[in-house]
Order: sequence, then C-alpha cells, then structure tokens
Amino acid sequence: MVYEELNRRRDGVGGLTIYEERERSERQISEAIEQGRARSRDEAHYQEERGRIQGIDVLALQQLRVDALVRRADALCAADPTSMKFSDLNRIYSDFNNFPEELTNVSTLISAGSQFFSPDNIHLLSYLPTIRASRDRLSEFKLSELDKLKLPHDEREAHGLGDTAIPRKLNKKQRDHFARAAKQATGRKK
Repeated sequence: MVYEELNRRRDGVGGLTIYEERERSERQISEAIEQGRARSRDEAHYQEERGRIQGIDVLALQQLRVDALVRRADALCAADPTSMKFSDLNRIYSDFNNFPEELTNVSTLISAGSQFFSPDNIHLLSYLPTIRASRDRLSEFKLSELDKLKLPHDEREAHGLGDTAIPRKLNKKQRDHFARAAKQATGRKK
C-alpha cells in the first residue's frame, strides 16, 4: 500500500509534500462554521504540512536491470579488441560510450536512496494516507531494521539479485582479461 502511494506521488499524482489532517478544537470548529469558512464539522478540519518526500527517484532503481549492467561491464572488461570483427568493435565502442551515462544514472539513484532512507524521511512516510497499521509501523520503523531484512531466494531471483554470497563465475575470456590486467598492474608484460 505504501509503495503504491509512493509510486503514485512519484508519477505526479498528489505531489511530494506530505500533510497531516488535523481536527480543530470545538471553539475553532464553531468559529469556522459561523464565519462561513466551513459548512459542517467535517469541513472544519485543516491540513498541516509535515514535509516533502526526499529521494523518491530511488524507486526507479527497481526498473533498472543492475545485474545486466554488471554483466555488460564484465563483457566490456573481457573484450579483446585485437581479435574482434569490425562490427563487434562498433558495438563495443557504442557500449563504452553509453556505459558512463548509465553508471551516472545508477549513481544518482543510489544518492537518492541515501536521502530516501534517512530517518526524517522514513518518519515523514508515516503521515501518508494509508491504512492505520502501515502508518503505525512506519512511525515506529528504525533504519537498523533494514539490515536485518533478507529476501527469500525466489524473490531475490525475481529482482535479479541472485545470490550475492556466492561470487560470480567468470568465463574464460573474463579470466584471461583479469589475468592480463593483473600482470600489467604488477609491471610484467604478457
């Protein structure tokens, strides 16, 4: 429910400013009705601004295939331009040109995440117009709880996260590339 509300707001419906609906005192309600500012008790409520949601763009990170980006980076690192056809060189050249922009985009979303997952922002989410149980849970939520969360294996796969505890296996081309890079880093020639 909260996720849907956040996506709705990110898409421009409802805005990013959060308000809390407050009830006026009996005297204030009577005055508002007498002065014509409200026609009934229900209209005598007012909204108090609580803040503006920060870093909501982090929700776009779910749409990116970070695992595919990592595979592309590995492929670029493992590429041996001396043994490639001209058409493959053009593809690699295009990937090299586009890759920094994609990395910048991911970096921007990660920065948005640090704003989004700030204590003040999480507290602000408890004022979203959602069901009471969600609001109560968000108002008591501590960021340290995020570190304790573990997605079930099937959900990790569905999100393209795989099993990060097991290092990725490299193909022969990638292993050769990293071996060459290690030799170059130590000053030895192949």
